[in-house]
Amino acid sequence: MNKKFLACSRFFFLFVLWGSIYFSNMQKIGITYWQFNITNPGHWSYFFQMWENGWSITTTSEWFFGIWLVCFIPAFIFTMVLVNYIKWMPLLKKVLGFPIRKIKENMAKKKEAKKPVGKPKVTKRKSYKKTRPAPVRVGSGKIKTKEQLEAEKKEAEKEAKAEAKHEEKSSNREVSKSETKAAPVPQGPITGSSINAILTSAGYKVIENAKIAGKVIDFLGVCADHLLLCLVDKESGDWLADEERFNDEEPLWFSESNHRVSPVRNVMNMREQFVSQLSGAAKGMNLKPMVVINSGTIINAEDMFDVWKNLDVNVCRFENGGPDDIKELKSALTSVSRADDNVIRDVQKIVI
Repeated sequence: MNKKFLACSRFFFLFVLWGSIYFSNMQKIGITYWQFNITNPGHWSYFFQMWENGWSITTTSEWFFGIWLVCFIPAFIFTMVLVNYIKWMPLLKKVLGFPIRKIKENMAKKKEAKKPVGKPKVTKRKSYKKTRPAPVRVGSGKIKTKEQLEAEKKEAEKEAKAEAKHEEKSSNREVSKSETKAAPVPQGPITGSSINAILTSAGYKVIENAKIAGKVIDFLGVCADHLLLCLVDKESGDWLADEERFNDEEPLWFSESNHRVSPVRNVMNMREQFVSQLSGAAKGMNLKPMVVINSGTIINAEDMFDVWKNLDVNVCRFENGGPDDIKELKSALTSVSRADDNVIRDVQKIVI
């Protein structure tokens, strides 16, 4: 009962309000264009007299007058239905409440501006390909798969064996090689407070700031069966790693306000260039790239472990590097046999 009463009251109120607005405007239109006042009985008497006398419509103005009269009542009914259908209360609340909302928004902005600026929040995403900027290219060529690198390694080993057949080897060299093969792997845990000391403790002959194809790598570790290319990433802050190429551009790592070429890609470029430079006793040796996160944090490291494994790059952390999911440098290394002096000498000729 209450709902019906409210509905009827609402309809009656809108009928009176809209009817007064509609009829007052239609009255103005009639007076303005045809000097016909719908509230004047004399005008209606004149209209019906003209109609009975056989009034014929001849001008455009008269045609519009006829259409106006015919549509007068249907137009009112149609607009009345529309007015009744509209939910006016929510609309009035939005219109009348707009100034109050605007004042509250301005006050909230002022409070937000007074708050101290904290550590910027980085949104974790897999890729920035739609909006990534063009990087400064470092290195060249496409990323080679693990299978392609293995094929190059086997080819280099074949060349080394063929060359060894045509070269005379001194008895001293043969003895030193046999001693190297028999050299025991260092026992005990890997220790050290610096990267150089840790690599040395693992059994590597360490060469700092080695030059490979005009670029400097932080540490080059030489052991009996492989060479360790150790690149130290010193950039601080939170970084989103991405090792996928986009439009033939180098893979990028992103921070909140910056981007740079992936250090993983950089050390892979060095590996590709260093393979062809090896000669003598070092020719054909396996090259193992490593990236040490020293200051920054890789926020999507958990998603990148399989990617780095497929690229055959060992990514670890040292000191302030993170997150904790990444292995520490000491845990990422295993003890190795010490290198032959001839291998060390031939490597030093290339990088020093």
